[in-house]
Amino acid sequence: MERIVKIIGEENFNPIMQDSVAPWLARDVQDGYLTAPDGMKLHYRYNLVPESRAAIVMIHGFCEFFGKYHELAWYFAQAGFSFFFLENRGHGLSGRETDQFDLVQIHSYDEYVEDAALFIREIVKPAVPDQKLLLYCHSMGGAIGTLFLEKYPEVFSAAVLSSPMHGIQLGPIKDWMVAVMYAFKKITGKADDLSVGNSHWSGKPDYNENSGQSRARFWYQYNMRVADDAYKTCAATNRWAYQSTVADHKLVRDAAKVQIPVILFQAEKDSLVRPEPQNSFAAGSAHTRIVRIPSEHEIFNNASLATRMGYYKELFAFLDAQSDGQTTTVTEA
Repeated sequence: MERIVKIIGEENFNPIMQDSVAPWLARDVQDGYLTAPDGMKLHYRYNLVPESRAAIVMIHGFCEFFGKYHELAWYFAQAGFSFFFLENRGHGLSGRETDQFDLVQIHSYDEYVEDAALFIREIVKPAVPDQKLLLYCHSMGGAIGTLFLEKYPEVFSAAVLSSPMHGIQLGPIKDWMVAVMYAFKKITGKADDLSVGNSHWSGKPDYNENSGQSRARFWYQYNMRVADDAYKTCAATNRWAYQSTVADHKLVRDAAKVQIPVILFQAEKDSLVRPEPQNSFAAGSAHTRIVRIPSEHEIFNNASLATRMGYYKELFAFLDAQSDGQTTTVTEA
């Protein structure tokens, strides 16, 4: 059976999101909450497709929420895949470890990993007990997802790491400097304060051309951020920054523990994460294939339709091969 996924361009983005995607979200996408052992409330979304080919668990990036993935989730549904989306603690409608609504705080990436394990155990598997589970991660989600694969190698059949945060691009700042700065902040009682180089929510549009994101997609998400404080997350604490470097070193070191097929999309113009740790991870994992895309960090939201078409063709060819072998044809909407 052939599946057809119609990729939205820039000019027709708003009409299609309004006329086709919004009704689908309201009609077919469900949501709920589960509670982590530490009492943290975690918000999730999901869509069960009739005669689903497989179920895709999605893990998002830093300061993101489900609204950023409406379009991608819709593509998964078109291709016949159910999806499950957990908003990481500190993001979206999930609970936070700080009373500052715009900051991302974490004590350890183990919290992210165990939240995902709880989500899969209590929500995903009971809903699709006989289906293959596939993993899709972007950016920070790529770090979380990689750590998950290394700790729980038997859960997923295959994984997609899209611009994974295997090493943050810090310019002249080295990881050891982050550790030193964090130690000082911890001693002075400022471990959970705003991290150096970050800014609180200002309400001003912060379109970043370095992300490669299309303007139509930026405004779609930005309007949701303006309307709800839960979506205004935009900065990190000192503790989050330090724990991210700890997580990145661990996931590269333990790459050999990943035992399933992985496709790693590397953005060749990425200014937010470094390619070298991605390359080191792939070299350490016998099951990882790197596909390089001429894009900035957000490949799936890239302003160039041609770039996104190339990305989605590679993505769905991989998902087809790792699910039931059916063919997904990627075309323009």
